[in-house]
Amino acid sequence: MEAAASVPGIHVVIAGDGDLRSDLAARAREHRAPVTLAGNLDRSAVAALLGAADIVAVPSVIDRAGNVDGLPNVLLEALAAGRAVIATRVAGIPDVVRDRENGLLVAPRDAADLAAALRVLAGDPKTRERLGAAARRTAVEKLSWEAHAAALEDCLVQTSALEAR
Repeated sequence: MEAAASVPGIHVVIAGDGDLRSDLAARAREHRAPVTLAGNLDRSAVAALLGAADIVAVPSVIDRAGNVDGLPNVLLEALAAGRAVIATRVAGIPDVVRDRENGLLVAPRDAADLAAALRVLAGDPKTRERLGAAARRTAVEKLSWEAHAAALEDCLVQTSALEAR
């Protein structure tokens, strides 16, 4: 919320629902952050929301119990939608998002770092476009079913060749 409140001209939409909703609403009011809590959305609504976004921020964290979403689906969906993404350096995210190549990476739980990244992208449509195009290429070339099927096929061919020796 702190990051959203400190970047003029942006509006944040948080999709989903859960235990943190009331805390998020209170924090948005406290910081006077331009935030809409959209609640649970079906797949088509999520796709429409991603398509309408200029920037998709996925500020994942490791919680007090050590839990973390290893590679959030919404991040993969944002890459596939060709959106400029900002994500945190946790779990498997840096394996997919390459800082300044196909998105921006920020430190977890660092509102100032997130706000700085939001300011960069909010003020630079060309960078958003470049990162979004690279994000889409990453999704198609490395993360699609076709890419995974081809990698599996390569492994099977190599295994067969080794067994034939």
